[in-house]
Amino acid sequence: SIVPGLFNPDEFHAWLTQTMEIAAELLPDHAIVLKPHPMLKLERIQAVLKHFPGTDAVLSNLHTGILAQNADVVISHHTSALLDALAMNPKTVLFMQFTEHWMAKDPTICTMFKNIVPRLATTKAELADHVRRILRGEPTEYSLAEILKHRENLEPLLR
Repeated sequence: SIVPGLFNPDEFHAWLTQTMEIAAELLPDHAIVLKPHPMLKLERIQAVLKHFPGTDAVLSNLHTGILAQNADVVISHHTSALLDALAMNPKTVLFMQFTEHWMAKDPTICTMFKNIVPRLATTKAELADHVRRILRGEPTEYSLAEILKHRENLEPLLR
């Protein structure tokens, strides 16, 4: 999120760096598609990507649902795009450290995300573990429609 008071440039830099390290290590033959928030300064992303010259990383402004539907793995931070990814691709990992300033500003939404994601990683090691499990094809019992209790409304859309 880039919401003032929640967004911390240093945390974003660390998050993207760790995400790219895992992607470069575990997904070397995959294109890495980054979906920036429309208000995020692209220089923040480029500052990290310059340290990963061998990766096939591209920026995309396609709808997150389209990107997620076609992804082998989705790694997301706290964002509404996470819901698009979860709806289209259960191979989604929420990778986020719930820092004091996050919990102080928005404890309800953080708790909600913790309760609806099938895979939550709060450390780089946990992220790597989740990505390895996804790549091995380990299933997860997951239904966004069931979790949101709107099966009759969402089920036809999520098939």
